[in-house]
Amino acid sequence: MKITSLDLPSLELELKEQREELPEGANITEVMKGMKYWDNSINHFRIIRLHRSADPAKRSKEWEETTKAGLGSSDWLREYELFWAALEGKPVYMDHWSHEFHASRASIGWNPNLVVARGWDFGLYPATIFVQLIVHERLMVLRELVGVDIDTERFVHEVSRLSNEWFPGGTFYDFVDPTGANRVGTDGR
Repeated sequence: MKITSLDLPSLELELKEQREELPEGANITEVMKGMKYWDNSINHFRIIRLHRSADPAKRSKEWEETTKAGLGSSDWLREYELFWAALEGKPVYMDHWSHEFHASRASIGWNPNLVVARGWDFGLYPATIFVQLIVHERLMVLRELVGVDIDTERFVHEVSRLSNEWFPGGTFYDFVDPTGANRVGTDGR
């Protein structure tokens, strides 16, 4: 089991070195540079992975720089590098993130007189965000957690334990992604 706090956003450079996303255990055939295929063992469909590098004209640095100029980092990675994984530790709007604007220069702490709202998202990597609605209807993000190699029941227990540790005597309102009601392989049963 591992519970981790999300990292601050960093540059796209570290994302460039991500491993190519291919299914484990599949018999993968490389037809040519940038083109691979394999058969899905469940439905027997043939999957073809066509990367931009299959087109020699799209291999140059010049083409990459020209095309990338009109795209955000996450769009480039998804559309041209076929990087579909969640950008772990990266904000959803990574191209619009500014540490100077979005983060406090000093620790603000939490207000024990206000409710701490917890937003829950379940799935392969369950996550919870802790927020308070403060003066002028500003949403203050206090903490965030992501579970790795943990089932839903243990994650809920850990969030409860850490909630009491981080916000002693706090009142909590929970907001759960409705798909959390679905029973999947991540619930420990």
